[in-house]
Amino acid sequence: MRIKVRPAAQDILRICEENDEGTHAVDAYLVLGRKKAVLIDACEQSESIYEIVRSITSLPLEVLLTHGHPDHAGKGLSAFAGHGIPIWMDAADEAVLHKRGASFVPVKTKPLQNGMVFDLGGMVLEAISLGSHTPGSMVFYEQERHILLSGDAIGSGAFWMQLPESLPLSQFLANARLLQKRTASGNLLILPGHSYQAESILSDAYLQDVIDVTEDILNGKQSGQLKTMLLGGMTLEFKEAARGQMHNYVYDPKKAY
Repeated sequence: MRIKVRPAAQDILRICEENDEGTHAVDAYLVLGRKKAVLIDACEQSESIYEIVRSITSLPLEVLLTHGHPDHAGKGLSAFAGHGIPIWMDAADEAVLHKRGASFVPVKTKPLQNGMVFDLGGMVLEAISLGSHTPGSMVFYEQERHILLSGDAIGSGAFWMQLPESLPLSQFLANARLLQKRTASGNLLILPGHSYQAESILSDAYLQDVIDVTEDILNGKQSGQLKTMLLGGMTLEFKEAARGQMHNYVYDPKKAY
């Protein structure tokens, strides 16, 4: 695995973990305030992410997890826990976090709740619940600059809603509409968990595409061919839909409502 650190926005660094073939990448984000820093997600395989973050900043630090999947809450978490760094995650994802192989060292998390704010000094992040891809998915909103750090909660152009833990599409749609209302100031910049999948910079127009395609599926306007995939020893059925920037919406047709 390779780690690359690049600017994502002012005072926000994208920490990208890429496989050797360049065919898969996951992003964590280091957000730097004047008084404090937060790391949003912790990549998957890299056990040196703590050292990487500490080579960039010595500010007081906390970790905020968008959800419990291993590519976002990976092996490096144990180093943060070992140094006494608070790790926050919605308790609804505890079962997701601990459903791992033997290589994962379980960590204790603090309960992240909708509406919690993290004042970093000159920058405030608000945690917003967006149950979707997982029941406890959270996004983080910086209102002053209209930046949304979204993990996999609204995907990265590609979007998985066919997993056993994914919520029904009708529940996700209600949550996404609430998020749209909360971030309706316009000119939204979305920083997703897998930016390599995005075909362009994601904005409030992308969030609208996500809502529209979900409505299309629920209203029967989109219904693709039934397919199967193997994932973690499971055979999962799914269909695909697309609209605008939402170019690969993967969903379980049995979990619409």
